[in-house]
Parts: sequence; C-alpha cells; structure tokens
Amino acid sequence: MKDPVLDVTKLGKKYCRTLRRSMLYGLGDIARDFIGVSTKPDRLRQHEFWALRDATFQLQPGRSLGVIGRNGSGKTTLLKLLAGIVQPDLGTLTVQCRTGSLIEIGAGFHPLLTGRENIFINGMILGMSRQEIIRHFDAIVEFAEIGNFIDAPVRNYSSGMYVRLGFAIAVHAPVNLLLIDEVLAVGDLAFSQKCVRKLLEFRSAGGTVVLVTHAMKNVKFLCDEALWIDNSEVKQTGSALEVVDAYETHVNANAETGGQVLVHDDCVDVLEVRYPEAMRVGERLEVEIDFEFQRPIQQPIFNFHLVANTDETLVVSHHSHLEGYNWDLASGKKRLRIATEPLWLRSGTYLMTFSVLQVLQNCYSKPPRNLWHP
Repeated sequence: MKDPVLDVTKLGKKYCRTLRRSMLYGLGDIARDFIGVSTKPDRLRQHEFWALRDATFQLQPGRSLGVIGRNGSGKTTLLKLLAGIVQPDLGTLTVQCRTGSLIEIGAGFHPLLTGRENIFINGMILGMSRQEIIRHFDAIVEFAEIGNFIDAPVRNYSSGMYVRLGFAIAVHAPVNLLLIDEVLAVGDLAFSQKCVRKLLEFRSAGGTVVLVTHAMKNVKFLCDEALWIDNSEVKQTGSALEVVDAYETHVNANAETGGQVLVHDDCVDVLEVRYPEAMRVGERLEVEIDFEFQRPIQQPIFNFHLVANTDETLVVSHHSHLEGYNWDLASGKKRLRIATEPLWLRSGTYLMTFSVLQVLQNCYSKPPRNLWHP
C-alpha cells in the first residue's frame, strides 16, 4: 500500500476572539519559549476557542476528499492548516507531495499588477519555473477566459474573473495535491462545469484533491471520501455517499419547520400562506398566498422561489413579468396561486420565498419640492 499523501493526527487549532488579548498571549508564548518554560496548548485561555480539534484522517494518492459541514464549523481552518498558511496548536500533519491551493478569492494576487504579471508571480509561488509558466501561459489564459483583460490590473477584475484566473493557474501548476475552497461557487455555470472536467482529468492523472464545499452533489460526483466537521470536531469520515447521506439526514432532522414571513415594506400585508406540509416524489407543488396592498402599486412583480435547505440549490423559480403576467395597478386584497410542474425532489426540507417588487416609473407625479430654503 502506498504512503498517504496526507496524514493528519489529532490536529487542533485555536484562536482568540479579541486582537489585543491575542497579541498579549502571543508575546507571552514567545517569552516562555525563550526561557524554556513549556506551554499548555491543549487548554483554552480566556476569550480563546477551538476552530478545529482532534481531526484525524489519511488520504491516499489519487483519491479525493470532500469536506462538508455548516458555516463556521472549521472547514476552511482545516484547509489553511493543510496548505501551511497557519500552524497547528495540537497534533501532527504530514504532507508528502507538492501542493496547490485555491482558498480565498484573489489570494496571492497583487491588485496593481496585471493578470499577465500575476500569472508569473502565482506560478512561481506554486513552484513553477519561468520556462514552465511561459510554456503553459496560453493554456492558462484560454482556460481563465479573461481575453483582453489579461493586461488589465486585477483590481478591475470581477470576483468571477479572480476565481477563473486563480483556478487556471493552480490546475496548470506541477502539483500533486489541490486544496480547493468554496470559491468555485462564485463562477458561472459553464465555468463550474469546466472546472469539474478539469478536476476529473487531474484525478485520472493521479492527482489528489481536497474539496471544501456546500454543494453535496459535487461531493457525491467528484469525491471518493468525505469528512464531516461539526462544531469544530470531526463528526464522521468514510465514503462520500455515506457521509453525505448522514449529513443531509442530520440537517433535515434539525431544520426549522413552519413558515416565516419577512416584511420589507408596510405597503403589503401577507394575510395567509397555504402550502403542503409534505410532498411525494413527482407531485405538483401548489401554493396560495393571500395578501393586501395598503396603497395602489404600479406594475407589481411577483417572485417565487423554492430552494433546497441542504445545499441551497434553486429548484423552482417563478417571475410574473418573465412569464407574461402584468398588472397595471393593484390595490386591496389579492390571492396569488402558484402551481408547478411535477417535481422530482429528493428527500429533505425546502425553503419557499415570496416577494413583491414595484417597477419604479414616474416616481414623481409633480416636480419635487425644494428642500433647501433661503
């Protein structure tokens, strides 16, 4: 059996909630090290908390690991430890290969330099020689799809352009292990599909991947194994399908039931919302919403969305103006009925959102009064 690419044993990292106390603790730790007094890294001092604790796992070459869990559970902290960005307070970590990471949007980019210049800088950081960067330069630019913007300062790039360029550099670098955070969710659908294909090519060539994501479908499709972190501790490891199923079951079991109405404008009152508490696979979703306009609304637009609670996948989206339903003027009580096509939903809980928007046309029926008086 080959030696593991990653060997993690009881890994732990703690942080301090206040900067001032963190600096005081840091100075104290340096002084203790200088005089040879041992510290107690397994204990929390005032205002400290564990961002990650007792993480233990191994990853073999050519395998892929999906890291899942709620926001703030410790996933990105684990990735930063694997990348060497931060040092652990407890445990041991062994990385047996060259590593490339894409953890934060624009990490390692100099905003005043052009995309061309940043390709050379990031490539060298990832261990590429100048000749290797020149050889792969055209492929990187083509993959990133930034075209003529290659010679523009990256501070003018959108978040999607940042991600495309960063990912393009990482996958063309001579690395054996890729560490990827949720930043891929910033890209558009076409680019996300291209990234998935590139990751599959990387894996087929013997590369190893650690992927932090909230998209459970990507974990099931791309990953052999999964690691579920909950409240800074590893809750479960194993095959991707088993761990994802356990995580989705946990999320669905602890999801809030019932409805919630958020009012952003006092011109609309939601009187009642009627919807099925449970549905079978293949059934149509039928929703009725009774509401009242407190004043006439010019050309109201009605939006309805159905989103999966587990990974925030958009399942159904209705926009009245896109579907040809228009009202010139609305006032008083109204009832909106929404009926979908048969839905082939997986087991879980879903969130419904409903909004009323107003097209702002001819906002002033008469010239605005002068608010400034001599």
